[in-house]
Amino acid sequence: MPLPVYKLLKKFLSVLALLFVSIGLASAQLAAPQPPPYQWPRSHDYDVEHYRIAVSFDIVGKSLTGETTITLHPYKDNFKEVELDAGKMKIESVKLAAGSDLKYRYEKEEKLYVELGRPYKAGEDISIVVKYSANPKQGVAYIVPTESDPSRPYQIWTQGQPDTNHYWFPCYDYPNDRATSETIVTVDEKYQVISNGDLISVKPAANKKKTWHWKMDRAYASYLVSVVVGEFDEVKDSYKGKPVISYVPKGQTENGKLSFSS
Repeated sequence: MPLPVYKLLKKFLSVLALLFVSIGLASAQLAAPQPPPYQWPRSHDYDVEHYRIAVSFDIVGKSLTGETTITLHPYKDNFKEVELDAGKMKIESVKLAAGSDLKYRYEKEEKLYVELGRPYKAGEDISIVVKYSANPKQGVAYIVPTESDPSRPYQIWTQGQPDTNHYWFPCYDYPNDRATSETIVTVDEKYQVISNGDLISVKPAANKKKTWHWKMDRAYASYLVSVVVGEFDEVKDSYKGKPVISYVPKGQTENGKLSFSS
């Protein structure tokens, strides 16, 4: 004889209650999720004040040659050695800006350790000049025509975030240091160069090239140092009395104005 409806409902509710109790006990036995380990900032024993990055790009060969001057102050006395980030480079020479050659060792194509020749006191000025060449596979994008896209324009873009700028200039490549910068970039004369700060000058160079000098007087993290090379048109505007210059592909000025007006 079938059970009355109320007895079936009572039985169903009992089973459901047991199920909830079982789930609760199982959940209580599970370990609480643990927070991820704390990521301590990278430690360094000096403060970079200024980067002077003189670089010449070969857009077809996807290579560069450079000379970077790093001006820094030690945080401590008896400072004898500088550790720099320098990825996949051929180091030609390292010297003091005053002219004296310095001993160095280059480890795992990533770290450049420079012996300073004498101990320096905390806060003392040190300027190191590193001459190098590279065919960077990170930090720099070379855009060239291809068989499938023969009309693609030649361009170069650097991309340093979070820590890949040291593949095209030696630096302290971590965002807990701030420095001013100069980028002095030599390219074929038909190209423009865009970089950080103010454009100081554009001068002719040998072999139908030009050298563009940009300077940034406000300190910022090394991963934000940027260089763009290509053929562009300028779209000039202003905001609250401040000039705003945007760069668009050659021949796209009107489209650029239309885009920025919306």
